[in-house]
Amino acid sequence: MATDWLVGQTRASAAAQRIHRAAATLIARRGTDDFTINEIAAMVHCSPATVYRHAGGKDQIREAVLTQMSARIVGDVFAAIDGLSGADRIVTAMRIGIDRIRTEPITQRMMTTTTAPPHWVENSSVIAAVTAEMIGCAPEDVAVKWFIRSVLALCQWPVGDEDVEREILERFVGPVLTPSSSPSTGQPSNVGV
Repeated sequence: MATDWLVGQTRASAAAQRIHRAAATLIARRGTDDFTINEIAAMVHCSPATVYRHAGGKDQIREAVLTQMSARIVGDVFAAIDGLSGADRIVTAMRIGIDRIRTEPITQRMMTTTTAPPHWVENSSVIAAVTAEMIGCAPEDVAVKWFIRSVLALCQWPVGDEDVEREILERFVGPVLTPSSSPSTGQPSNVGV
């Protein structure tokens, strides 16, 4: 498809972005499941059929919104850990990740409306791959699951004192997850982004 001179991208891409922004607004207000295709269509002034054509159904839209949000968080984490290695890399990745998760409107809503993380967090190959790259191990390594659960635990149940939280990460998380070999290049992969 050709780039539309007025919107600077294909019309299909522009439509999908508008749909995803509307969905992100609804998800931030009400959570990951409490929105409908009809609501999104009304927000972007189109028919539900147009939403389906350009962005798919509810599951595809939710996945796209969460992937875009995750890409922002991951980008910040990778920028912060660039050039770091060992425990410093892991502790910094965790601290920045936790901070971004706590301040992102969508994850704030998810943390306040659920008692357990949604199943997609545990089963996401994208989250596993990015986490593995951050801590320097294979995506199927049990350390990836432990890292993800540790981040989510601290997000769901904050320590309340930044210095104590940093000490917990430095004393207990960093040393446990420090890989024996050096991590990858420190650059984010293109997995899921």
